[in-house]
Amino acid sequence: MIDELTKIFFAIKQTKIFIIKKIIITIIISKKINKDNNELNFKKTYKILRLDNNTNFLTIKRAYYKLVSKYHPDKLISKKYSLK
Repeated sequence: MIDELTKIFFAIKQTKIFIIKKIIITIIISKKINKDNNELNFKKTYKILRLDNNTNFLTIKRAYYKLVSKYHPDKLISKKYSLK
């Protein structure tokens, strides 16, 4: 039972990490292509990362790694599903 829950939990967290990676890539590409036209499309992305719209690349990268570490499966499994 715990192994099945761990697998499900891991799959969910991997999906969240994948989505966060896609968001970061989208932000970077949009900034390079056309900053003015893409501003409205990516407000939610910046909101998820808790950043301003005119944030530089290094700040975006730091916010991304912070979220990835927060939702990393190994950390979450050890906190919530540790066997006592």
